[in-house]
Amino acid sequence: MNASITHFLEDCLSKPTSKNSASTRSASRGFLRVAKAWLSSLSAAFFVLSSAAVEAGTYLRVVPVAGSFTTVATGINDSNVIVGYFTDANGQHVFSGTLAGDYVACDLKKMVTPVPTSINNANAIIGNSELGSFYSDTSCNYTLIGSGRKHKPLYQERAYQVANNDNVIGYYTDKQSGQIRGYYAQTAQYKSDFSLGFQNNGDVKPLGINSQGTVVGYAFIDVYATYRAFLYQGGNTTFIDYSPNIATYPRSINDNGIVAGQFVTAGGGGHNKYHAYLYDTSSQKFKELKVKGADNVYVTGTLNSSGFVPIQTDKNSLIYCPYKKAKCLQN
Repeated sequence: MNASITHFLEDCLSKPTSKNSASTRSASRGFLRVAKAWLSSLSAAFFVLSSAAVEAGTYLRVVPVAGSFTTVATGINDSNVIVGYFTDANGQHVFSGTLAGDYVACDLKKMVTPVPTSINNANAIIGNSELGSFYSDTSCNYTLIGSGRKHKPLYQERAYQVANNDNVIGYYTDKQSGQIRGYYAQTAQYKSDFSLGFQNNGDVKPLGINSQGTVVGYAFIDVYATYRAFLYQGGNTTFIDYSPNIATYPRSINDNGIVAGQFVTAGGGGHNKYHAYLYDTSSQKFKELKVKGADNVYVTGTLNSSGFVPIQTDKNSLIYCPYKKAKCLQN
C-alpha cells in the first residue's frame, strides 16, 4: 500500500490511545483494511452510478489521471474544480481540474508524498507532506505553513481546509506535552491557536473551517472522557455526534453551514463500518450518503457550497453531487 495514502488516512481519522500523547496515535485497523481494499481496486474509468443507488443525488466516478496507478480527489470548490493526488511510475503528484478529467498536474519541489486536502474559490490549495503543511497555487508554487509563529515553527502540523477568505484550519503537536492542538492560519501564516472556548486538556483536531469562521472537528473532552465531534461557532462549542456512542468525524464545512464527514458503526466479524454523511447546522439533521453495493463510504476532503463532496468507497474515488447527472456536469 502506498505509504503516503496510509499517512493521509491515519491523519484524518486516528485517535491517540492516550489523550495527551501524539506518539501513540494509530489509525483503526478496520479503517486501514478498508483503505487497502479500495487502493487495490480503484477503477480506471469515468462512470455515473444510477441515481437509484442513493435517495437523492448522483455519484460521479473520478476520472483517473492518464497513466496513473491511483487517482484520489480530496477537495472541490464552487466552480467544481477538483483537487487531489495521483501516483504513477515516477511517484506521487498533485492534480487539479474539471469533473470531466481536464487536469493540470504538477510536482511540489522537494516533496515526495504531497497530499492536498482542500481547494478554495481562488484555486488556493493546502495540504500535507513529509516536509509539513503547504499553501499552494495550481502550478505548485508553494509556501510551508506555520513558519509565522513566534519563537519556533509548528511541530508536526497538518492543514485540512482553506476557506474562501483564505482562512486555514489545522492542528499540530505541542513538543513539551505531546498534546495535539488546533491552529488558525491566514494563507501560509500562522495566526493563533484554536480553542474550544472552555478548559479542556485533551487532544483537539479541527478539520474544517468556512468563511464565517465556523470550525468543525473532533476532540477528547475531559468531562466525557471520550472523543466528541464538535461545532465551534461564535465563541460557543456544541457537540454534533451522529448518535450517542457512535464515533463521528466531521471533515469539512461549507459557507452554507453544511458539514461533511463520516461516522463509524460495528460491522460483521469485528470490523468497523464507515458511513459518509452530510449534516445541516441549521436544521441539525444528518443525511447519510449511501452508495449501492459499497460496504464502506467515507469523506476524503472538503465540499463546496453546492454540496459536492469527494468520497471514497471500497472500490472507487467519487464525487457526490446532490443533483441529477445533467445538472452535475453543467459546469
